[in-house]
Amino acid sequence: MSTKGIEPAEAKKANDAARKAGGGQNGRSGTTYAGESLAEQDIQNQDLTHNFRVSGNKSRIVHPSLDGEKLVVVDGKGQSMEIAGLPLDQDLMFDPDGRKLAFLKLIIDVNPIETGIGLADVTQRGAKPKTLYRTKNMLRGLEWSPSGEALYFLEGEELANGEQLWYLKRVGVDGVGAIVVAKSYTFIDFFMPPVSRFENSQGASKKPYRVLYGSSEGLYVVNPDGRGKERITEVAASGVDNLEWNPNPDEDMILVTYKIPRISAEKLYQGVMLFRREKKGWKAEQLYEDFDVHTLWWSPNGRYACFGTLGAVYVHDLKEKDPSKAMTRIVVPPAEQPEKPEDGSAPLPPPPRHIRGFYWGKKSDQMVIAAGNCIFMWRPDAKEDEENPVLIHEEGDPYQTFLGDCYIMDNGRIVYTAYSDNEYVPPQPAEKPGQGD
Repeated sequence: MSTKGIEPAEAKKANDAARKAGGGQNGRSGTTYAGESLAEQDIQNQDLTHNFRVSGNKSRIVHPSLDGEKLVVVDGKGQSMEIAGLPLDQDLMFDPDGRKLAFLKLIIDVNPIETGIGLADVTQRGAKPKTLYRTKNMLRGLEWSPSGEALYFLEGEELANGEQLWYLKRVGVDGVGAIVVAKSYTFIDFFMPPVSRFENSQGASKKPYRVLYGSSEGLYVVNPDGRGKERITEVAASGVDNLEWNPNPDEDMILVTYKIPRISAEKLYQGVMLFRREKKGWKAEQLYEDFDVHTLWWSPNGRYACFGTLGAVYVHDLKEKDPSKAMTRIVVPPAEQPEKPEDGSAPLPPPPRHIRGFYWGKKSDQMVIAAGNCIFMWRPDAKEDEENPVLIHEEGDPYQTFLGDCYIMDNGRIVYTAYSDNEYVPPQPAEKPGQGD
């Protein structure tokens, strides 16, 4: 796995040239340029690759060092530094301004061992991480508030009678105490403040917000101080696979995927559901019924609700009043059929272009899509006669390379992860009955 970048000027040049080509070879003019690697490295321990992180304001990335013992922080100017003392097997969470990393940690210098929340300043070389919170109980999950002034987490406490009590808590970055936002005697499956307000380079937001959490009793929203608890639905949260708040502070909307069908009050909750708060309470609308969705996303302005499968990216326009025109299905152009080998053997089938990631630009005017070994760019305002999406970059052998996460950084550079050295096995014909030895 490697992390690479496409320079903004070259990406724009490739985009413009491809649009002018109007139907050449996949719309390309041959001017794409990958640029030097932003943080290119091969990581043998695939357990560490999940800790490649991009800050919400797209000013920094972090990734494990080659020896797997430290984290490397790279800023937008390409300057890098290593940070020791961070757990590489835990999720690392950037604050909205891309200056701090929060993480869960084990505190082993006490008996019994404790768990805690650590905080590292990634702008100061040599700065040591500090502990914000510690407890003998078990901690799960970690998310920033939209303002970057607090962190949310789950804490499980075993009571004297053997029952388990779960808390949703909030602690300030100053580490002064922690308050209980919600508690439940049933397992809390997940929680989510509206981190989408800063994940697309919008920066920290101090506007009012609520926190979503789910248990077997349903989905709830609650104010940061624990007041104003409201149940969205009584459908058990165990069927939820992913969720994203609308980043627009003026809209109470949540995009949710259900991988396990749930039924409540004769309503089916399956596939992609859009929850929105209206005058009479919360209303659920199904946008997609299948179970093959791997990514949920919103445009930074909150206008477009998006989700991706291996075959397409779906964009639902909330401003479109005609329901039949609200949903756009984005499909990337297929790869070309390879030429027939000179030895007369059958040619390989075209390499697949499975979509594994997509990302919006901060102005909500363009989207990059990682499909197969390619990066495409799609624009919601493209004219009908324009090629859309446009191929802007190819990486490596299409049969042995695929691209994963992709981001548009604050300097316009496109950063993506590339996985290579994958053994390609073409489809094999089924054995005919009775033809064996």
